[in-house]
Amino acid sequence: MWWKEPVTTLKGVGVKKAAELAALNIFSVGDLLEFYPRQGAYLDYAKLKTIKELEVDNSKQIFKATVYQVKNGYGASRRSYTSVTVRDETGYATLYFFGGQRYKAQKLKPDTMLQITGRVRQGRTTKSVSEVDVQPLEQDEGKTPGIVPVYALSGNLTQKNLRTWVSEALRLAAKDLPESLPAKVVSQCNLPDRYTALKNIHFPESWEALRRAKQRFVFEELFLLQCGLLYYRQQSHDNREGIKHAADGALVKDVMQGLPFELTAAQQQAWREISLDMQDKKPMHRILQGDVGSGKTVISALALAKAVENGYQGCIMVPT
Repeated sequence: MWWKEPVTTLKGVGVKKAAELAALNIFSVGDLLEFYPRQGAYLDYAKLKTIKELEVDNSKQIFKATVYQVKNGYGASRRSYTSVTVRDETGYATLYFFGGQRYKAQKLKPDTMLQITGRVRQGRTTKSVSEVDVQPLEQDEGKTPGIVPVYALSGNLTQKNLRTWVSEALRLAAKDLPESLPAKVVSQCNLPDRYTALKNIHFPESWEALRRAKQRFVFEELFLLQCGLLYYRQQSHDNREGIKHAADGALVKDVMQGLPFELTAAQQQAWREISLDMQDKKPMHRILQGDVGSGKTVISALALAKAVENGYQGCIMVPT
């Protein structure tokens, strides 16, 4: 099975690169496919501006430029900062870094191409950019408009390395990728198939395709977790016996009648299900979920009354 093959089977991954991938917990081709881009870290070259196009309205904008020089300085309040002057074919801009961000800025070398996001305002001589986030770019990046991923890196790995190897893994997946969800579930929930979702989480065709890919994998994670919980529940039911309570008696009815309001239809339904679970010899596994003020506490009180009238003790634990 190709997805279990070591990453060294991919072109360009030798022993050294494999060790750097291992630092990211990537050992197999399948691990690489499931090494998703950093949360929210995609470059949309269609939205990149030139420095001349940046609006000085203190809004967050994205542009591409090359490092010209890096300097350290002090503000009016003697607060230290690092300024990075960048340029493109249309002009210059100055990026300002404070606090812990200065270390990252000081490592930038002249002629390094950057994708820059930050708040733009007019400075004394150039456009000034604060709250800066920068991503180094390969020299040939951005020539073709599109959305590309940004991955976490280790060692001497580059974005180009990861993108190339992921692309190769996706070519293998296109031929033979097993589906992890039942076909009926995929169809009923209108989810993309696993290959399409993988392709669009790495190299999205559009922002909508990326949204649907993320939705698919969130659903998949919760679905598999639920399957595991159901399996555990089934095993617990097979191997353990709980306390079998009698049907609702006088105490439960007294509590119900003593309430200064009548239970809603939803509250009555929740109580019926919990009451029947308590009357079963199998252990109850249930979460009662609802908004603030929806009546969860009154249902808990009825369960306590049922336990007491069956000769047991009970308590409500409130963790907030």
